[in-house]
Amino acid sequence: MTDPRSIDNETTDDEAPPSNAQVSLDRIESFLLVFSAVMMFVFFYLSSMQAAEDYLQLQFQQIVSDAIRVEASSQPPGETIRDKLFDSVDTSDWVRFWGVKVDVEILARDNATWLYINGRTQPLHYPKREPEIMREIHAELLPGAATVDTSIGHNTMLSNSILLVNATLLFTGLFVYTRRVARLQNAELDEARESRDLAAIKARRIEKEIESVQELLREVEPAKQEHNEVVSRLQSEQQGLQAKLDVLAARELELRGRADRAAVLERDGLALDELLEEATNDLNARNARIRELETSLKRVRKNAGASVGKSKEIESLTKRFGTLYPNLEIDERAIADMIDLQDETTRLRFEAAIKRLGEEADNLIVRRKVGGLPPHLSIYELGFAGKRRIYYSRAANGRFRIHLIGAKNTQRTDLDYLARIPRPRARSG
Repeated sequence: MTDPRSIDNETTDDEAPPSNAQVSLDRIESFLLVFSAVMMFVFFYLSSMQAAEDYLQLQFQQIVSDAIRVEASSQPPGETIRDKLFDSVDTSDWVRFWGVKVDVEILARDNATWLYINGRTQPLHYPKREPEIMREIHAELLPGAATVDTSIGHNTMLSNSILLVNATLLFTGLFVYTRRVARLQNAELDEARESRDLAAIKARRIEKEIESVQELLREVEPAKQEHNEVVSRLQSEQQGLQAKLDVLAARELELRGRADRAAVLERDGLALDELLEEATNDLNARNARIRELETSLKRVRKNAGASVGKSKEIESLTKRFGTLYPNLEIDERAIADMIDLQDETTRLRFEAAIKRLGEEADNLIVRRKVGGLPPHLSIYELGFAGKRRIYYSRAANGRFRIHLIGAKNTQRTDLDYLARIPRPRARSG
């Protein structure tokens, strides 16, 4: 007779471990679960991006519609619209911080003239540049019709935020689902263990009854039929209970297999959490790079504005020196060096020196001829304002040509620049 108390430690011949087919089905089920979750994540991410674009399209259409309502004036309407769009669209937080791209095209009322295309105003043609005529032409072109195209690019602050929110929802859902499945399977496993323990207790009690009956049978005459019938009935009941114990043992193995699958799902959830943390760190690094590039862009724009102002000043000084000193040729580099002097007293001394050079060239006290230059170059120094120096040469037409303004601490850089001056071309006979 089999001892029911050994059911936890031994496996009967009727018991069988889970088949390979069952394990394969469980693996396919786990794969389908993860695949479905990823596909839902992609669907919700794309839907969120489309919804955000549709919302921003409506918002910027209203903003652009308000911005193109301008009155006719002598100023081209494209420039007025550009200024209003810059204040309302380009400086918007959606564009500046979240990375939303807004393309605007404005067509005049005649459906043939473009007033504004993606940040650039289109030039207009006027028969006469008189304010009244220009105002009349502008009145015929207004109001214009605007075409707005709003888009959210990938790897922008807004798209990355939407991606992060959807990924958080995905991993949270997988974690909650895995914990719920694990709790249900643990509950079923506990219920099966309780049923098995109750059946084992009942089997032990029946075994004790059988042993007591057998003891009685050994004491009385074994020929009595009723005793045999009782023994047979008790043995049949024992066999039935043993079969139930076998079924419960198989159920326990099945539930243990499910518990193992739940543990696999929980490990997958932890791996996904690690991937989420890595993606979050990468996202933070990209956002820091975006902020660094925005700072560099602002600095470049500021330097570009300063360069435009300096170019205008160089052009003005070139015209002025050409009028005041016709006997001199002054390079653009020398004029730029004069602008960089900053000190007005030093500038005045520079002008006094070049005036003497133009009027009294033969009587000037020259420090020395500059050495260390190619043989075809004859460059001289003229001192002014202490350690300042004017580097000049005599041109083929007899006039003096000023190349640059230097100092003691910039001598090496100045000589490198002078050495790159090309050989003057010989005049044809």
